[in-house]
Amino acid sequence: MYMNLIQKVMLLTHQRHVTKILMLLLLMSSCSSSKKHVDNSDSYELINIQIERNLVNFEGENSLLGFDINGYLVDYLKKIKNDDFNASSLKNKIGVSIFDEVFSTSEIKYLKGDNNQFDIDSSKLTSHNNVELILEEVKKENQDIDSKFKIHLSYPKITSNSKYGLIAYAFGFTYSMEGGINLYEKKNGKWRFLKTIDYWVE
Repeated sequence: MYMNLIQKVMLLTHQRHVTKILMLLLLMSSCSSSKKHVDNSDSYELINIQIERNLVNFEGENSLLGFDINGYLVDYLKKIKNDDFNASSLKNKIGVSIFDEVFSTSEIKYLKGDNNQFDIDSSKLTSHNNVELILEEVKKENQDIDSKFKIHLSYPKITSNSKYGLIAYAFGFTYSMEGGINLYEKKNGKWRFLKTIDYWVE
């Protein structure tokens, strides 16, 4: 009788452990699944707008497109966070309310930690017939790269409220480039250019 009772208790305990493990596995699977289905539609829209802006004065054969200046955008965010002079200058340029939404300490932390990098699907680029994605390994093999028009972009960084977006860019020919960082705003479901907040030219 006691043996039967002990066996029942052990069986019940085992079943509870199994149930907990199954629930944990289901939870992990659900989290993993939600991470896989990331909607990059906002990022593609910002990328396409920026490419069009960089191609507007270029007439010629296909240009090269690379996503290789993410460090520039991150460094700029650090500069705004740590340099009062640059922060004050930017605040005057875009206004206090927008500055507080995009460049507050907590928002800069969010933007810096937002690793919004993904494999670019060239079919989603509206100018895909005019641009050719170029990778690091291709650069080494391509001897004519210096003579071609190039566009370099960062992956977009979008604020936590999905209202503003930042993208760094550079375009032109080797040793004759210009670039900067553009601020975009989402209004009525569409992204629109708001301001160039940093600019340089070779």
